[in-house]
Amino acid sequence: MKVCFISPYAYPLFNEKCTITFGGAEVQTYLLAKELSKDHAFSVHMVTADFGQKKKEQYGGITLHKSFILRTTNTYDGFVSSVHQCFNGLKLLCVLFSINADIYIQRSAGAETGIIAFLCRLCNKKFIYMTASDIDCNGTYIANNKVRGTLYSYGIKHAHRILTQSAGHKKLLFDTSSLKSTVLSTACPLYPLSNQRKEYILWIGRLIDLKRPDYFLSLAEHFSSEHFLMIAPRSGDEKVYDNYIKKIKSFKNVEYRNRVPFSEVDRCFSKAKMLINTSSYEGFPNTFVQAWKCAVPVLSVGVNPDDVFDKHKVGYCTHTVEELCEKVARLLADQSLYQSLAKNCYDYACTNHNIDTIIKQFKEILNCRS
Repeated sequence: MKVCFISPYAYPLFNEKCTITFGGAEVQTYLLAKELSKDHAFSVHMVTADFGQKKKEQYGGITLHKSFILRTTNTYDGFVSSVHQCFNGLKLLCVLFSINADIYIQRSAGAETGIIAFLCRLCNKKFIYMTASDIDCNGTYIANNKVRGTLYSYGIKHAHRILTQSAGHKKLLFDTSSLKSTVLSTACPLYPLSNQRKEYILWIGRLIDLKRPDYFLSLAEHFSSEHFLMIAPRSGDEKVYDNYIKKIKSFKNVEYRNRVPFSEVDRCFSKAKMLINTSSYEGFPNTFVQAWKCAVPVLSVGVNPDDVFDKHKVGYCTHTVEELCEKVARLLADQSLYQSLAKNCYDYACTNHNIDTIIKQFKEILNCRS
C-alpha cells in the first residue's frame, strides 16, 4: 500500500541543516511516517515544501517530495498573494498526482486540506485528515480565513476519515460540524528514564501573543533564584518576536535558545524540573507527551485536554499567573509530591502514548476499506 503524508514544514525533522520552524503537527506526522516505514507492507512518501532540496530524497524508508515554496513574508498585496496561492495549489496537485498514492494523509487546518480532498475525489483515492488544534474543530479557522477556511471546510467534509487527538476534539467537531471522527492519541517513542540532573524550568513555543510568553516571564520574575529556559525559534511577526527577545534579555535567570535540533529535544526535556505551557489554546500538545515520557510534570495555564491533569495527576492546570506561581512553589518545595507526579507522568505516557501501540491502531485505520 502506498501512503503519502503531506506536511509542508516537516523537512527540518529529516534534514536538521534546515532551520525552518516546525511544530507538534509536523512532529506527529514525522513519527507516524517513520514508524509506518518500518513495515514493508507500506510504501511511505511525504510531501514537504521547497527549501532548496532535491526534487526527491530518501530518508530510510521514507521518500520525500519537494512541492511549493512557502511564503516568507506578509507584505504581499491581495492580488500577488492570490496568484501565489493558486500557483502553490497547482504545484501541490501536480506533485500529489505524480506520487499516485492509495491514501493521502494531512494534519492541521489549511488550504491544502481542500486541495488534497479534491484530488482524492477526482482520482478515487482515500483521504485521511488529522486535526491538530482547537481551531481545527470549533469552526474558528473556517470563520477567520475566507479562502483558506472555505477550502478547509470542503476538505474535512470530503475526507474519508477524520482523526482527532482527544475525545474533547471529537465531540467539538461533531457539535460544530456534525462530522464523525476517530480518536488517535498523540504518539511518542519511549525510552528508559535517564538520571539527568534537573537544571531548569522549561518553556517551548513560538514568541507570539497567543502563546503568552509574558506569563512565563512573570514566573521567572517571581522565582528569581531559579534557572528558566525558553526554546523559541524565530517565527511569526518580526516586530513581535524582537520585542519579546528584548524582554527575555532583561532577565538574568532566563536562558534563551533560538533552536534545538529535534534529535536533542528529549535531552532538553529530561533536564527540566517541569514544563510550563501558557498557550491560549492548543490541541493535545506534543510537548506535553515529550515531558511526561521523561517523567517531567506539566503546568498549564488553561489548556487541559480531556481533563488529563485532573484524571491522571500529571501536573496542574491553572487559570492565572498567580495560581501558576503557587503550584510551581509547591512542587519546588515538596519533593515527595514532585516524585509522585513524576511517576504518574511516566506511567501515563507508557500507557496512553506509546507509539508501538498507536501505530497498530493507525495501521488498522489505513487498512480499513470504509
